[in-house]
Amino acid sequence: MPSRAALSEVRSLIQQSQHIAVITGAGVSAESGIPTFRGKGGLWRHHDPTRLATAEAFESDPSLVWEFYEYRRQVVAAAKPNICHRWFAQLQEMKESDEKKFTLMTQNVDRLHQAAGSRSVIELHGSLWLVKEFGVGGCVEDGVNVWEDRNVPITPALANVDPTKPRVPIPIEELPHKDGKLLRPAVVWFGEGLDGDTLALADRAIRSCDLFLVVGTSSVVYPAAG
Repeated sequence: MPSRAALSEVRSLIQQSQHIAVITGAGVSAESGIPTFRGKGGLWRHHDPTRLATAEAFESDPSLVWEFYEYRRQVVAAAKPNICHRWFAQLQEMKESDEKKFTLMTQNVDRLHQAAGSRSVIELHGSLWLVKEFGVGGCVEDGVNVWEDRNVPITPALANVDPTKPRVPIPIEELPHKDGKLLRPAVVWFGEGLDGDTLALADRAIRSCDLFLVVGTSSVVYPAAG
């Protein structure tokens, strides 16, 4: 636990800063009951989630991947922002009321920061509540539209995704589609690059801030590591 002196120094830096940039990770939402899928007990239905979070996995078994993401959507839908989410929302309000800058970036895809009241959050890895078309050959087509879908379940066939119950694969035609095209979660999967515009916003914030806070992440994922 940080010492009083360390906490006092952080408080002083926050008060003096003209532009705070913050990046948050899975550790922030863990207190809200959002699984991190890391370490002991990090498997889902005996699958390593990092192996499900790829375009190749989706192309091979879109039902399994959608079941995993619908399970995550249902967990997030039942979750509430915790004290950390609320603190950042209050800090943004305080800084902006003093005509200072505050930029919040997150690697999380749960939108709990927004639920707590944070504005203009830069979602580095996308959102569970967004979907987009899945392209030919496992690639996402450039320039495809992205849609918000808050329905839980996102499609009736995905209503029963309890990982403690036997799994029944879902026919591809019953998975999320739009205009006849298969949809995928609009999140950044392993092997994919961050959205260029999003990355530019994050880079600009990091370069222009006078205080950069990294919270709830190991800082080994770009741009936290950059």
